[in-house]
Amino acid sequence: MLFNDTNFNLQDEDIIIDHDIDEIIYKKNYPRLLEELKNRKTPLSIRLNQFFFKQNYLWTDCNFSSPTIYTYGMVKNSGRRVKGMKIKNLRDLGNKTREIHGCHMSWVIPVDYMINKLHSYSHPEFRKYANKELLQKAINDKIYIFYTKLTFNIKELLLNYEKVPTYLQKKNIFDYL
Repeated sequence: MLFNDTNFNLQDEDIIIDHDIDEIIYKKNYPRLLEELKNRKTPLSIRLNQFFFKQNYLWTDCNFSSPTIYTYGMVKNSGRRVKGMKIKNLRDLGNKTREIHGCHMSWVIPVDYMINKLHSYSHPEFRKYANKELLQKAINDKIYIFYTKLTFNIKELLLNYEKVPTYLQKKNIFDYL
């Protein structure tokens, strides 16, 4: 929508970081991330640590790099139109950052929210997992139940480990719910 909003007057040198709410760039990494974009002069997918189920469950086998960084000038003439809207799908690019600049917190939500997500998820084949006991066992035993052929090695980090974002370095992150 950013590219279709007439309130934005984007300049070629404006930097855009496209990420979802559960994709977190480490604060200390911004200078290096911006420097890499400047040096490589091409849109980049940002490599992230992948966490699953808990904010300290690091999925060591997963290479995640969906969010992107680019300048407006790099992409202003790319994309296509759908129903009159400019569409620029700039996720999961081939060019990736050289280092990991943050983390992706997948399914780091209370079990009841997982159940709700499974019932409203676009993949109905996963609805069979919308069971509190099954999900809690998967979390406790560090089992990836969705695709059993996927390698799912979880390293449980200390909460104060540097790969865990500072604001998630507490035991009960969902106490406010």
